[in-house]
Amino acid sequence: MQPKIVIYKSADIARVVSDATASQTEAQWRERLLGAVAKAINADRRAYLNYGPYWWPVKGQLVAAGLLPWASAPDPDLVAQVTLGGDSLDLAAGVTYQGFNIDSMRTGQSTFSVDTDDGDTIDYVLYDEEAEAMAMV
Repeated sequence: MQPKIVIYKSADIARVVSDATASQTEAQWRERLLGAVAKAINADRRAYLNYGPYWWPVKGQLVAAGLLPWASAPDPDLVAQVTLGGDSLDLAAGVTYQGFNIDSMRTGQSTFSVDTDDGDTIDYVLYDEEAEAMAMV
């Protein structure tokens, strides 16, 4: 099994979710955010790269919600490698990472330097065969 990727701490992302749901339910927030993410991904299939390793749990949620009709559920091992332990946490982490990549002008990159739970720093290469194939259509 691959080492777990550690970019954000669950407690830090839980605060992001708490702030985002101050004036709406968590379900409403997730539905709206998933809709916005799906719109971006369906407009530019390679935009998935901006979510970094969090793409896998985000993709899983998009597929489960029926928002990516061209995609199938990701490999559970890929999700397990990065999950923070809940759909809202994973979605918030993905969108936070996307924002970081946009702010850092790193959009469209497929290799990310990330830390693992065993203390190593690795180059994580993100490649979604389905999204890449659809980007060519």
